[in-house]
Amino acid sequence: MGVALSGEIEMIRITMVDFFSQEILLDSLVQPSVPMKHYNTRFSGVSAADMRNAVRTRRCIFGREMARQQVWRWVGPETVMVVHGGQNDLSALRLIHPLVIDTFILESYGDAVVGGASLKNLCLKRLGRIVQNGKGHCSHEDALACRELVHWLAEQIPA
Repeated sequence: MGVALSGEIEMIRITMVDFFSQEILLDSLVQPSVPMKHYNTRFSGVSAADMRNAVRTRRCIFGREMARQQVWRWVGPETVMVVHGGQNDLSALRLIHPLVIDTFILESYGDAVVGGASLKNLCLKRLGRIVQNGKGHCSHEDALACRELVHWLAEQIPA
């Protein structure tokens, strides 16, 4: 997410993977339709130059509404969405969906993890896996890590 001049969060990259096959369904920068204050590059990994290049080469989704249309190609009323701290993601898309598994919320039901419930920390503590170790977050890496975390959490449910 980036921040618009208005202070609102804006979707600047969207990634969706199939839970079972891990196939990338959607992975694209999203050019906001509003003027941007910054792209939150430290965390998003997306710079203004990246966005300009994607717009120039037409390798991005133009605007939130087009991003929503792309989501609806893969997500229907019966689709379960898996997210980590997805409130901001869904808010940036102005999306309400009834079937969401949020690993951040699920984690709050278990034993507290030293260091907090960030995806980076949970993957290290729960899965022994390092994520988000490069320039910002890679949304594809995050999506796969979130998927693995759901598997791990599900395995912790007593039979």
